[in-house]
Amino acid sequence: VAVAADGNMGGDFWAHPWAEELSKSPKTDNIEFEDVVAHFNALREKNGLDMLQPGSSPLVILEGIVLNSGLSGQP
Repeated sequence: VAVAADGNMGGDFWAHPWAEELSKSPKTDNIEFEDVVAHFNALREKNGLDMLQPGSSPLVILEGIVLNSGLSGQP
């Protein structure tokens, strides 16, 4: 595995609109996973979707994305 200075920035990338909205948070680099979950749950509720439940597949995937982003140097 080669380490690149740009982290995982290669290839096609499509930022989800909810993630783009989250990127405008005043917490920026200090945002915690719980903040991400609260943001997504608020938008899910607004759009008539079920809340993210502990241990659910969407929450596990979201946690992986957040963790990977923090470890790979992505903005």
